[in-house]
Amino acid sequence: MNRAALFLITMLFINCSNFTTEAPVSNSSPGTPPESYAESDNYAQSVSSQLIQANLEFALSSFHELNIQESPTANIFYSPLSLSMILAMTYNGAAGATAQAMAAGMNVENWSIGNFNQQYNNLILSLMNPDIDIILQTANSMWLDTGYPLNTNFQQTIIDYYLSQIANLPFIHPATVETINNWISNHTNGLIDNVVSYPLPEAAVFVLVNALYFRGHWTYQFDPAETVNAPFFNAAGTVFIPTMRSAGEEYTYFYGNGFKAVRMPYGRGVISMYIFLPDVGTDIDEFIASLTAADLNQCWNSFQDLNSYWGTEAMFHKFYLPKFKVEYEKVLNNTVETLGMGIIFSDASDFTGISIPPHDPWIALIKQKAFIEVNEEGTEAAAATIEIGLEGELPEFIINRPFFFLLRDDRSGSILFIGKIVEPQYD
Repeated sequence: MNRAALFLITMLFINCSNFTTEAPVSNSSPGTPPESYAESDNYAQSVSSQLIQANLEFALSSFHELNIQESPTANIFYSPLSLSMILAMTYNGAAGATAQAMAAGMNVENWSIGNFNQQYNNLILSLMNPDIDIILQTANSMWLDTGYPLNTNFQQTIIDYYLSQIANLPFIHPATVETINNWISNHTNGLIDNVVSYPLPEAAVFVLVNALYFRGHWTYQFDPAETVNAPFFNAAGTVFIPTMRSAGEEYTYFYGNGFKAVRMPYGRGVISMYIFLPDVGTDIDEFIASLTAADLNQCWNSFQDLNSYWGTEAMFHKFYLPKFKVEYEKVLNNTVETLGMGIIFSDASDFTGISIPPHDPWIALIKQKAFIEVNEEGTEAAAATIEIGLEGELPEFIINRPFFFLLRDDRSGSILFIGKIVEPQYD
């Protein structure tokens, strides 16, 4: 729901021989104005409306799935852009039915691969140096088990278009996982750590990573002296939490059917947070489930100032926003599968474009870890998405043939029941 959380970017390219885990130096540190925003703005205008629409639909549909999977009382914070960046790079190694499923899941069917990559490259470049009051950083990397043969075309594509870094390290060593996690931490200002677990799966051959970091100062900051403990109402009852207050006259608003929304800009106003508040009595999950990309597209250009809605009464307007932090971690396999890309998690997938035949990896895990803090000054947020590729047969235990079984008291070792099933029956 948070469009402002589409954060990016400062990138660094280095090859295998001089790979480093240090974070890139930001070109957009607050307080250091660039010579001009023209280059960033020109790239932003060059990103095709088709990619923007495809990513909006992907963001909303993936969030819908996450919201269904989570408890109604759980906070969710997630970067669809980080996930789509991982999938976009992987798509370049897919073929046949695997590529078709990924194209459909990302809403880019009938696109040429050249146009697809160019549009992602435009998107990446558009987010460099967006604002004096904003830091946006992203970095992509691919970590290969020592000796694993990466396809030359795939390697060049993710370097040229996604500015990816590549390194070869022995996956059997704990230091390799530590190195990857340190790289992620360094590229997220220390907010995201321990995303990759040791030991890596025995059959792991690559780890693909996207790291994102955002820090933005509100255009109109809150006065900390005005922050008070105020009530927040949810299904469990009423809680009192630190709440920021202002008149809200600088913001713009949209009043829709069953909800209202506010646009809160950062810096020079090219990146904003949008907050959607359902009407009293409207369930938040029902509201999320009903929200479509068309609804959001209607909103973007419809925000108006307070006087347009309230006239002279706008002087009495009150604006309250709770301070909050969210840490969120989620294995995204089910989400990606629900979006129609389940084939990538099977050894029936075709990723022959990633490696050199006869090697043919498949995807075992996609996981994201994210963080956001919103306070009087602004917003700090980060996310890291990892994808682990394996090679070999898919680990499975499918009981689809005659089997023997027993029930045992493990305290004494006594066999209580024993049997054989040749043809299961259940009435």
